Amino acid sequence: MVDDAIKGMTPDEQKAAAARFIEQELRHSQPVASPRAIITGGQPGSGKSYIVQSVGVQFEGAGGVIVIDPDEIRPKLPYMQELIAAGKLDIPDAAYIDAGTIAHEMVQIAKQERRNVIVDGTLANTDRALQLADGFQKAAYQVEFHGMAVSPELSHARTYSRREDQIAKSPTGFGRGVGDDFHHGAVKGYAASVDALQSKSAVNSMALYYPNGAKIETKFQGGTWVPAVSMKEELDQAHTQPSPEIMKATVATWDVASNAMRAREAPKEEQLKVDNLRAAATAKAPAPTPAEQADRFDAAVAAECKAIVKRATRLEGKLQDRLESTQQARSETLAAKPTGPKWMPGAAKALATWEAQQRAQFGAVADTVARIDRVAPYTQAPIPGYPSKVEEIAVKKVERRDPQMAKEAMAYRVTERQQQARAFTEAKIQQQSAGQKLGR
Repeated sequence: MVDDAIKGMTPDEQKAAAARFIEQELRHSQPVASPRAIITGGQPGSGKSYIVQSVGVQFEGAGGVIVIDPDEIRPKLPYMQELIAAGKLDIPDAAYIDAGTIAHEMVQIAKQERRNVIVDGTLANTDRALQLADGFQKAAYQVEFHGMAVSPELSHARTYSRREDQIAKSPTGFGRGVGDDFHHGAVKGYAASVDALQSKSAVNSMALYYPNGAKIETKFQGGTWVPAVSMKEELDQAHTQPSPEIMKATVATWDVASNAMRAREAPKEEQLKVDNLRAAATAKAPAPTPAEQADRFDAAVAAECKAIVKRATRLEGKLQDRLESTQQARSETLAAKPTGPKWMPGAAKALATWEAQQRAQFGAVADTVARIDRVAPYTQAPIPGYPSKVEEIAVKKVERRDPQMAKEAMAYRVTERQQQARAFTEAKIQQQSAGQKLGR
């Protein structure tokens, strides 16, 4: 749950943070006579970082560039650092407001210092997009729009796979998530911003980037756009008419997210949600080839194996702790064996109680050892080419979840092994034949 009780920063704290964050950026850039402002756009998960990297190199040796990204600011907020350290996955509303305000303050400082700037954002808010562009225009900047043209279904899947990747790499288990409603709203807002920026000639040039590396550009020259291309129409086409390759990539990305969630044992309701989204994407995408199904199946089995080993290892640790405490208690009981003549009043009863306690503790030790022995085989990751109980269970779980994928994948692997065996036999026969010819 998001902690809505968290209070945001005061205006003075926001300004102080902006000055602190941009200080280092200013040291690594120089004022320029004709500065450029790059405004990026695209819904979460669309791959805007590609634009920042590809465009950023243009400023090497030309004054450098200051990159301002609210997503990068957010984790640096004092209360966010505490949440991240605690492993909290949700982001409070205050963090979005504070990061946006701090980014705005950083833009103002960068303009005053005449630095090249890249403002990395979604452009989900059209009014703010126009205000940002207008502010740079009034400051005599060359204003350029660079945005991603990516299917919303693919970007949606990427927000989940990216979060899982961050969770896996974070020492505290933190991953930056994006709410579904926010993502879907950003898609609509971004498209409206692209339309407004072009129709109002709010920027000097526009460029759209596609996942396959293609790029469409237009510049505002002499009161008209050259070439005369509607960037909104191009974006709408990318959003509503994804190619078969993009649709397959969407399914593959959901696979990555789903497998990662199983490997980390995410809550069942979260796994079910992603599985349903993956199923919906699969229904829309072209039928995968047998080889693709086999790869999907192998990845799913590997994720299940990882989850099984993780659970078994955790259980084994608990059982080892229980065994240690039970053995310690048994040692203490042994040391406390009643002594003295049996004819004394209560001596026989005390001895009988002690013996019963000993038997119970011995039984508990034996039971715990037996459970550890049963769990042990499941704590070892499968070794390729060798039988594995872990892999056997993982295969069954994937089969139950997606029987069609499992059936096609197994059939493909059987055929693949048969082909490899035939190729090996044929190669051996050819070698023997060649040897006989040389012997003559």
